[in-house]
Amino acid sequence: MINSRLLLLISAIAYTLPFVAPFHFWWLTFLFPSFLFLALHQNRLLWTDYLIWSLAISTVHLFPLGNAIIQMTSAPIYVQLLPTILLIMYVTLYPFGLLIGITTLFHRFKPTLFAKLLIWTVSLWLYLLTVDYALFWIFGRVEGYVFMNPLLPLTAVPSLLMLIHWLIMPFMLLLYCITTSMISWFLLRRSIANTMLLFLVIVVWIAPSLLIHSTQPPAWLNQVGHLPMILPETMPAERGSVLIAYEVQQLAMQHPDLRLVIMPESAWNGLPLNTITELPSLKDLSVSHVIIGSFSLQDQIHYNSLYWFKRGQRAGQFDKCHAVPFIERIPWGGQLLCTKLFFKKSDPICPTKKPRSPLIIDDSITLIPYICSELFMNNNIYDPASMHPILAACNDWWFGLSYFRQLMLMVAQLRAIQWNRPILYISFYYAQYIDPYGIIHPITTTTNDRFLK
Repeated sequence: MINSRLLLLISAIAYTLPFVAPFHFWWLTFLFPSFLFLALHQNRLLWTDYLIWSLAISTVHLFPLGNAIIQMTSAPIYVQLLPTILLIMYVTLYPFGLLIGITTLFHRFKPTLFAKLLIWTVSLWLYLLTVDYALFWIFGRVEGYVFMNPLLPLTAVPSLLMLIHWLIMPFMLLLYCITTSMISWFLLRRSIANTMLLFLVIVVWIAPSLLIHSTQPPAWLNQVGHLPMILPETMPAERGSVLIAYEVQQLAMQHPDLRLVIMPESAWNGLPLNTITELPSLKDLSVSHVIIGSFSLQDQIHYNSLYWFKRGQRAGQFDKCHAVPFIERIPWGGQLLCTKLFFKKSDPICPTKKPRSPLIIDDSITLIPYICSELFMNNNIYDPASMHPILAACNDWWFGLSYFRQLMLMVAQLRAIQWNRPILYISFYYAQYIDPYGIIHPITTTTNDRFLK
């Protein structure tokens, strides 16, 4: 039998490596619960082993957020590290509690192998539900952290997730837990019957992909362009609009069919565009519609917004209805730390309570705007009755780790499958149309060297 601590190490690698290199190691996501259960089954581990395992996986999963926090602030390094350290310590409590609780049950009741697997399956499912739906409840809003969902790396092979079209996410996670427990059962009780049973479970994952028919992107997609440019808040509106107009026109020269160009969330960083009703430089462009990510300031309340300009005139404003704890809003008890790190120059973001309205370009293009965390922090769609594509305008500029920017795109794939809705994903590094099967179609964008900050 393999050493328990080695099994624990392998399970930690199998839970984290698929998120760092999903296209090579997505398959490991099915093995981490099995190796973890085998380590618990041997009953040779100490509580310190569980703590180290929990701390290790939490650190790896949260490291990109910590890196972004440091990029966003200019405080002394010990102050910059404090939110990340506290966050890691908090998240560590959940897997540590899971392992301690299961070990206690195993010690007290001394169950059979089948009973152990049953306890393990239910406990793992409840843990994953907590992570995906309620991990950050302590910060004032019941929401999870999708970047620890073990189904996320499977978007590298989106056909494996087609069951989500029929099963809601909680039951998809239950199927995942049952599947991984079947792997554990097979490893401990090898037989022809168990081999056939495991084969049938694998077929359940693969079979729905046979029902997928190849789809073509919509005809209007070649009329949509992407401009990943950042303008500082110190840039005057007239000069900024001239620069945007120049870049849009350069893009249109290469792609004459363009009618709509979209800039990501916070592209015009800090400037409250709600005070501007007209950008004359955009009036005579061949591209008649431009969407700009920026901010608004109304009655001393700060919003994160998207602005739609039609022929240089402001035609619509869409405010964000979700705010990220710490970096956009101040959670309970975080007033001093958040003010010192994030809100010296500007106020926290206030989520709007206005109903979500569509962005109607014409009869062929209607989009439902989502701004960044509205996509990442919600399992439930805002407008379940609508079938229009979602425009997800996101800011991945702050995330210095390229694999995490890729994961953000993969979350958009997961949401497209989960919600059975196409998503137009626009960030600084990616511009993709994602169909309800998770298949990606690129849209027109500028050259690779395109950051003009």
